[in-house]
Parts: sequence; structure tokens; C-alpha cells
Amino acid sequence: MSTVALSGLAAKSTPFSQQPRSRGHGRTTLAHLPVREEMVGIDPPQCSACGMAFLDFPGTEDNEVIEIEGHAHRRLIRRKRYRCTCGCGALPGIISADRYRAYQKHSRLHPGVTISYCWAHQRRDALMVANDHPKLENWAMDWVDRIGQLFHLRACRTAATEGRSYAAADKQLRRAVQAMAELRDKTLANRAMPDPASKLMESLKYHWSGLTAFVDHPALPMDNNKAERALRTPVVGRKDFYGSGSTWSASLAATMYSLLLTVRLWGLNEHLWLTDYLTACALNGGKAPAALAPFLPWAMDTQRRAALRANHRPGADSS
Repeated sequence: MSTVALSGLAAKSTPFSQQPRSRGHGRTTLAHLPVREEMVGIDPPQCSACGMAFLDFPGTEDNEVIEIEGHAHRRLIRRKRYRCTCGCGALPGIISADRYRAYQKHSRLHPGVTISYCWAHQRRDALMVANDHPKLENWAMDWVDRIGQLFHLRACRTAATEGRSYAAADKQLRRAVQAMAELRDKTLANRAMPDPASKLMESLKYHWSGLTAFVDHPALPMDNNKAERALRTPVVGRKDFYGSGSTWSASLAATMYSLLLTVRLWGLNEHLWLTDYLTACALNGGKAPAALAPFLPWAMDTQRRAALRANHRPGADSS
């Protein structure tokens, strides 16, 4: 294959970017610094279309900023989460996912549900091009750096809490996304581009709306790491016990995983909750109790919720 000129697309790899076939150093922990917590919520917490109030949702979306004001400290920003209570359809449903086709079918069958694709997968594709095609290494690593810059700009926007600083960070992020789209289209228009480069750009264009969903929805992450971590226990378990032998058992497994992960999301002790519920079923003659409110995390009273949080370990394996 003849050498293809990639003028304007190639970039020298800087010593600050991850090098091909090298192991990343990971995040630097600064847990020794004092923390200043800052809670951020929506005012008012309600649907912007119909005015129906949101309900509090467990957990927060957190990020940290290192600040130095005479002495260094960590500013921990906790953004409150809410659960929609209305059915007006103005607030879209969003799935944080990889490029598995089943998610695309679900989105087609359920209007209003969109997919937020994972940039980590797109970055991995660029790294594979760099590793497998040495002549395209500089070009592919330039895209890796551009994706890394998007992660950085998104983090800067997330850390910006004041109106003017947030607007500036948002404008800079949108400008970078637009520049990436223009470069993608310019690359696709170059008929001399090698097939691996063209396929990478075609994939980028095909998934573009889902990859850029985070731009208009600041609470969305750019990757689906959190969703994949939540699925890890069912996936590993499926391999260990060879899946389900029938449709009903697969349905039961999916139901139990959904129940237990919901309980975990609310910070309850899964073993205590399940034991309490099964005891209530036994006392009711082997049937579900008539009153379900004591077992629904969002409906139970504060005292009962605190009792079911005893010995709860966030992120602990409940399998």
C-alpha cells in the first residue's frame, strides 16, 4: 500500500499523552487533602414542561476540583439526582450503553428513548488502528488526543458551578465537538484515506448523535463505565452457573437482579431487605404481603430505611 499524505490530520504524539502499547498510570489520589463539600440541586426540582415535581433519587453525581487558597484542598461537588413522577414525555429517557444492537432496537421501539454511546469504546478503536497500522499511528493518536481533550473539557464544564464560568466552559466544549465533526467529515471526503481510517470515521459518524448526547445533557458521563460495572455481577454469574436453563428462570434472574440492584442503589442492606421480605411472605401464607410500602425504598419511612441500611457496604458484592 502506498503511503498516504495525511496533511492537517497527523500530529506528533506529545509526552503527556498515552503512548501505544504502554500501560496507563491511572488516577492520582489526593485523599490526604481536606474536603469542602458543596451540594448542588435543581431549583425548582420539577418537570420544565408540565411542572410536576421530581422526587429525590438516591445518590449524587460527584466530581472533585483541586483548589489552592493559601493551602490546598479538595472541593467535592455533589449534584442531587431526581426521579421523574410525571408522564408528559417531555423529559427523554436515556440509556448509557455500548454499541450493542439490542439497545438501538429498544430505542426504535420506544420513541423518546435515546442512547448515550461510550467514548471509551471509540477511543479504543483509534488505539487499535494505531497499533495495527503503523503508517496511521500518528493520525490515530491525534484522534486519541482529541477524545482525551473532550473528556477534559467536559470535566471543566462539570466543575463550573457559576453562570458565567459555566457558559464559557460549555461554549468551549461545544466548539471542540463541532471542530471534531468537521474534521471527521473532511477525512471521510478524502477518497485516498486507507480503509482502517475510513471505517473509524464512518463509525464515528454513525454513532455521533449518541456520542454527543452528553453535550445537551450535562449530567451524562462520556462513557458507560458505571453501567458496565453494575452489570458485572450478572455477567460473571451467568458464566459461572452456565446461564439459565429456561425462559422462566431467565426472567426470574433478571427480576431478582433488578430488585437487588435497586435496593443497593438506595443504600440498603440487600440481605436484610430480602430476609425481611421473604419472612413477610411466609407469615402471609406464602404470598406477597398486601402492604408493599414497607419494602419500597422510596415509600418506606425514614426510620425503617435507616434500619435496613445497617451494615450496608457501598459497592459490596451482593451475589
